[in-house]
Amino acid sequence: MAVLLGLPVSGQVLNLNLKVESDIQNRYLEGKKVDCKNLEVVLKEMSPKKDEDDITDFMKLLIFTFFVAFFSQIPIISAPKVWCLLSLISPLWDVTIGRKQYVGLSSTTYVPSPLNCKLMRSEPLEINSLHATFLLPGCMRTFGGRGGTTVLEDGVDSIGDGVSHCNWLEESSKLDDEQNLLEVPGLDLWKMINEVKATLGAINDGEITISAYDTAWVTLIEKQDGGSGPQFPSCVRWIVDNQLHDGSWGDAAMFSAHDRMINTLACIVALKLWGVHLEKYERGLSFLRENMWRLAEEEPELMNIGFEIAFPSLVEMAKNLGLDIPYDDPALKDIYARRSLKLKSLEGMRGLDWVSLLKLQCVDGSFLFSPASTAYAFMQTRDEKCFDYLQRTVKRFNGGVPNVYPVDLFEHLWVVDRLARLGISRYFEHEIKSCVDYASRYWTEEGICWARNSPVHDVDDTAMGFRLLRLHGYDVSSNVFRKFEKDGEFICFAGQSSQAVTGMYNLNRAAQLLFPGEKILERAKGFSYAFLREKQACNKLTDKWIIAKDLPGQVEYALDFPWYANLPRIETRLYLDQYGGASDIWIGKILYRMPVVKNDLYLELAKADFNQCQALHQLEWLGLQMWYEENGLGKYGVNKKSMLRAYFLAVSSIFEPDRAAERLGWARTAVLADAVSAYFCSKSCTEEMRLHFIRDFLKDDWHQWLVTWREEGTNGWAHAGARRSGTEDTGLLLGRTVEICGGRFAPTDQAVDRPEYVRLTRLTSSLSRLLSLIIRRRRTTTMLLSLQGVAEKDTIVNKIDEEVDSEMQELVQCVLQSSSNLNNTTEQTFLSVVKSFYYLAHCPYATLDTHISKVIFHRVSYSSSSSVMALVSGIMDFFSASRNNGFLISGVNGKPVTSQAE
Repeated sequence: MAVLLGLPVSGQVLNLNLKVESDIQNRYLEGKKVDCKNLEVVLKEMSPKKDEDDITDFMKLLIFTFFVAFFSQIPIISAPKVWCLLSLISPLWDVTIGRKQYVGLSSTTYVPSPLNCKLMRSEPLEINSLHATFLLPGCMRTFGGRGGTTVLEDGVDSIGDGVSHCNWLEESSKLDDEQNLLEVPGLDLWKMINEVKATLGAINDGEITISAYDTAWVTLIEKQDGGSGPQFPSCVRWIVDNQLHDGSWGDAAMFSAHDRMINTLACIVALKLWGVHLEKYERGLSFLRENMWRLAEEEPELMNIGFEIAFPSLVEMAKNLGLDIPYDDPALKDIYARRSLKLKSLEGMRGLDWVSLLKLQCVDGSFLFSPASTAYAFMQTRDEKCFDYLQRTVKRFNGGVPNVYPVDLFEHLWVVDRLARLGISRYFEHEIKSCVDYASRYWTEEGICWARNSPVHDVDDTAMGFRLLRLHGYDVSSNVFRKFEKDGEFICFAGQSSQAVTGMYNLNRAAQLLFPGEKILERAKGFSYAFLREKQACNKLTDKWIIAKDLPGQVEYALDFPWYANLPRIETRLYLDQYGGASDIWIGKILYRMPVVKNDLYLELAKADFNQCQALHQLEWLGLQMWYEENGLGKYGVNKKSMLRAYFLAVSSIFEPDRAAERLGWARTAVLADAVSAYFCSKSCTEEMRLHFIRDFLKDDWHQWLVTWREEGTNGWAHAGARRSGTEDTGLLLGRTVEICGGRFAPTDQAVDRPEYVRLTRLTSSLSRLLSLIIRRRRTTTMLLSLQGVAEKDTIVNKIDEEVDSEMQELVQCVLQSSSNLNNTTEQTFLSVVKSFYYLAHCPYATLDTHISKVIFHRVSYSSSSSVMALVSGIMDFFSASRNNGFLISGVNGKPVTSQAE
């Protein structure tokens, strides 16, 4: 195995053999001072010899690395691949190398996995030798893997900073695979991933919890062979077996008066009708008498869907059976008063025209996929298709039935959305493609609902389906939303009495993917945005369809950071705090859960994956700081704050471990562009010096970027002493650099001459220019402006915003509706770069600081229910506490992280 470290010796590859005397180890473990004179280090040179000082510096870090790896007694945190990260909080030793002594050496290094395992188990170490390869300089990255040592050969091309963007990237792509990344003792992420794969592979018509209310309605069906008793005795058994300890039926984990009352009343009506299990009946009846008053105390927003229709219908059945419940309770009178306002439950209606209604029956024989409604329809019509639907559903759920079934489209779509927002979709690409393909097969120009082949469509499911299908390259028309627009408003479905927050939330997310000329989406985006902002201002971001952990937080982020500014890692980090897992619950006729869409396994996997990736990102940040110091970038006007911001934008857009080369290529290019910008803007830099620099610097992408300075003339270099925010073509430079680092094509590749690529780069260049103007104007807000100046500024910014919005629509269409042969990753790369500019142009500085801290430095806490997760969480707490040691983990130069312009 091998490890890549950023070291002072530039461009050199060395093979090392470390031989350790056992008494040195023992002395250190006994707390005695260790003299390293007896440590033998053999260096095998593979490039021209460096001067003595460089070798001494190399030895300094090498010896420190050795001591941290094999003698440190501090906790270990899990980190990517087969290595572990050690971080020291204070100087622990003196090291003597020859005649020089280094006191309190401090840094960060990796430890091989076998040693990691022993240290985690507190077993004694017997280290006699270590073989490693060091590539110099650069960011910290792991090389090697299972098959031996990888050595970077001489003769590869580099881009100005001594870091290869050719063989190095090709080799790293083989080594930084997910399998190695997840081999971390104590965290069997692959086991969790395989469990999720198994769950996704078994998706069919949907997993949903059983409804006591619907099961009771099915229980009311009498035998069809002429005998007495229920047709489905297994439903009776389910009711008996699932009564709660307080005598009620309903969701055991969450008490809702409406949910408990309607479920309990339905069950005791069924038991009374058949005269069975009277002790269960009496306990349920007692619960109803004692708790009817609670209906008046509960928030109306938490009322079950159609409760005003279904509950009075059950009350009338209870009267007919002679049940002794408080019929004159004020809460019941209020419910009866609301009854005429809503018509949501077929089983709650009387005097219906069944001949006409049977024409609206679903293909599977159900009525709106509701077992309760279908059971009532069967009792009225004896329709065979209704009976077949009920029989299949009872068998599918072993006696009980859910409140709605199937829920196949909802499950296929929502699970894709959840996995993407949790940041773990890359592990399930095949399963996700299957889910999206499934949704595409049942997509209609009229929209969809939660189940396939439905005669009724709703805006919530339609919006989610539209967004995911468009994101995955399917051709879907925005005209599908026309049927949901009425009198200047957008509705979820015909006949609704109130607007749902989640419906408008998903409509807003879908409308942000509009293409040029899609006016219907422009109107949908404007209406949904205004609706959600109004609800937010009134603190009424509760929903009638779901009780979620942090719906207000999700809505706030979507409004503040629309899709153009939504960077994947930021969304994931915030969503990890917003996703409720198994505790989130939906509101239908009863409360129900969908375990494939919401569960704790996804959450724990996502948290573990985020922390694993973050550990690698922190190492890369350490390496960037060393690169910054080694190359003296500070004297060129680049500060670590701007470098941190550049890396943050890169890691927020490209976070995957196997794309480290692209991420670091982005960050380093942005930093170097900033350095060149500062150099060109300096008063000491003459026209001749600029031309000389352009001529001698680099070819191809960098050359094109530098030429823009010359073409724009002297005013482009320094205007009124103001420094440019990079240059407007930096976006195009970043995109091309990422592509080269990703090995997708070289600058001479024929792809660059394709019309699709020309269009893509044109839009990237134009948008980065426009957004850079906004960024620069933000940096000048501290200047004293007259009222006229403020008005002029607003006018200019508004004009730029209009141009940006128009070109962003074109770019989105170029990426999502492209029929070209361009690599989709290439298209996504340029879109990601532009989105990073959009984010930076619209994100407040204080929010930017928060996002940087959350994405790069603050780990995610694990669930306390898992001892393993709790252990790792505690270890990572230690890591966060050690941030002030050596190269800072959470700040720059001993100061808190800040991104505000200087």
